[in-house]
Amino acid sequence: MRSSPSESTVPSVRATADQPALRLSDTLTVVVTADGPAPLRVDPPKDLLAAESALVWKVEPLGPATLADRGPDQRWQQAYKLSPFVPGEAVPVAFNPFKMNGADVTPDPLTVKVETSLQAAKADDARPVTDIELLPPLPSAGFGWGLGLTAGVVGLFLIAVLAALLRHRAKPKPVPPTEWALAELDDLDPDRLTPRQLTDGLTAVVRGFVGRRFALAPDPFTTAELLAAADAAGVWSADTRGRVAAVLEACDRVKFAGHPATPDECRKWRDELRVSLTTADRPVVIAGRVPKVAG
Repeated sequence: MRSSPSESTVPSVRATADQPALRLSDTLTVVVTADGPAPLRVDPPKDLLAAESALVWKVEPLGPATLADRGPDQRWQQAYKLSPFVPGEAVPVAFNPFKMNGADVTPDPLTVKVETSLQAAKADDARPVTDIELLPPLPSAGFGWGLGLTAGVVGLFLIAVLAALLRHRAKPKPVPPTEWALAELDDLDPDRLTPRQLTDGLTAVVRGFVGRRFALAPDPFTTAELLAAADAAGVWSADTRGRVAAVLEACDRVKFAGHPATPDECRKWRDELRVSLTTADRPVVIAGRVPKVAG
């Protein structure tokens, strides 16, 4: 959600990550920033992450939230530490809605690459060589101490193996992109949400679907940039691309030009996306890989 407080009186919220990729043993810092007219009241969700992302990330808040004045507006920020449970080329970080001055606003989802090990050795990653630590001498009488040490080492090894097996079995099955998109669209009720809330939700679904299915990273893109990136990756046929573009442009008119969309218009756009996303074409494959989009 890219609008700044000066562009709209409607509160906006966005999430940023401190790195695009990390190892499975590392942590990710995500900062959620909300802007809106003063006085700005932000009630974060009880569970930061949506259901599919809560299965693959552990979340901990980093300190208390802050609230700062910015002219006639205010900015609220809260940092979170995320620990990954599973590796992947595009592990989703999707959020639950934030309550902002009484309105539900959802940050656009992120995707992060989680690696199981270093991809290239670096001198900075090397640990200094240390001498071998000598064990204390065994007592001269009996073998009780040595047997106890051996049993303890074996026990710790077995516990580590059992923990690794349990963690492996507990890995959740990722939600397919189309199934995720349909569930998100079902939650967008034109009779319950304002046109701005619903069109923001429609835009977020398109970005999330493209990021999950085609490994693009559309979070900072405008509508034109998103469509250009999708075209370069061969995401849609011309007919499907035209339908998606028409819905995104209609959403932009509501967001930036204040178009007073009716519930019937919003329902039509939602149903159009439901058909377009479920019939999205496979990406063009060149030499076995999806072509990357130039930055």
